[in-house]
Amino acid sequence: MPVDKEGHEVPVPYFVMPSKEMIKYFNNFFIDTNFHDLPVNTHYKLYPQPSRSSEAFGSFNIYSPTAMRPPRQSFWAIEYYHAAMARGEMSRTIIVSPQALPVGWYADSKDGPRPLATIMSHDLVQHIDATYRTIVSREARWIEGFSMGGYGTLHLGFRYPELYGALSMIAGALLPRLDMEPLERTGDTFFNGQEYYEANHPTTLLQVNGDKIKSGQTLVRLLGGSGDTRLAEAIARMKKCLVELEVPFRDIEVKNVAHEYGAILEGTGSYSYDYWKEAAARIPQNSSRTVLDIQSLNLKNRSRTLVFLER
Repeated sequence: MPVDKEGHEVPVPYFVMPSKEMIKYFNNFFIDTNFHDLPVNTHYKLYPQPSRSSEAFGSFNIYSPTAMRPPRQSFWAIEYYHAAMARGEMSRTIIVSPQALPVGWYADSKDGPRPLATIMSHDLVQHIDATYRTIVSREARWIEGFSMGGYGTLHLGFRYPELYGALSMIAGALLPRLDMEPLERTGDTFFNGQEYYEANHPTTLLQVNGDKIKSGQTLVRLLGGSGDTRLAEAIARMKKCLVELEVPFRDIEVKNVAHEYGAILEGTGSYSYDYWKEAAARIPQNSSRTVLDIQSLNLKNRSRTLVFLER
């Protein structure tokens, strides 16, 4: 923490408001321009986003476990799960990390031009399944996200329970009130509308689609750190809602860890990837003949898909 001339500590603002020009830039940042020095086995790709327009595109990074060589750069989720797959402790899994704006909460914007939830769950999912050797089944399609991505994980998973079979929320930003989040991150999605924010909140979507989530036996886990005091009450509220609706879930609170993705995941030990082994075991071996006939008659030659949503 910085100090003043007299040696007293000066608090650093948690949020720094960017300029209006920067916010406008964020709102249209569907294609990431930083695609150099990616890890080995990780590729930068573009895909169509017809939910925005017939000429719109977005970008994603995709990791394929085909050649089990270690990544080179600090892509934490890819490095961590790559190591687990290399040791045989996690099922063969494609990891997709989409560019979904530095703002937006993975929800459709109230005014329409940034339909992030629709893009992630329709445009991106359809492109991945049509382009790569995936198992086209909800049981083989998983999401993990941290912070705002943790909100996005539950928002997408609870909004589209027919698409996703396993959800992993890590320190999700599930605060109940819109004014508890910085305006520059929420303004052009929810437009200061608490009612729209609540309608899209994972707790609301859980209540709306609870029966489908239960009948589909969606796997749900909530991971967090005991030192993440800002989000503790909101995450506890989500757990209470799951219990009341009798939706099974797993949760671990890692002691003496704050809002840190890597420390939380490492703090869960082998459960961090054992969870995905459990998810893989639930994939029907007789999944859709039409799916298997597309490229391969052997389900084992196809990969599960883990979509990682960043903060």
